[in-house]
Amino acid sequence: MNNHENNFNPFHSIIEFLKSLIRKVDRVTELLETLPSLKDRDYSKPMTVETLCEYLDAAESTIYGKINRNEIPHHREPSGRRIYFFRDEIDAWLKSK
Repeated sequence: MNNHENNFNPFHSIIEFLKSLIRKVDRVTELLETLPSLKDRDYSKPMTVETLCEYLDAAESTIYGKINRNEIPHHREPSGRRIYFFRDEIDAWLKSK
């Protein structure tokens, strides 16, 4: 037997993998701690079509189509020109789908 075979540790690669994984988890934790807290957001504030598109990762044409077919909870200003949404209503709508 050569010297390398005598010193072979079958768990060495597992240990190194776990160390690498721990470093990655630590980095993700650091990044998450820099994000604004969800509890600090004001979800009672109305969302615009543009904001809703970002929230749902959807195209404006998709949102306007759903509005026209009355498929998505929405509100209009008395003038009828501005459309807005509330996050809790959108979340409930998403859960019901």
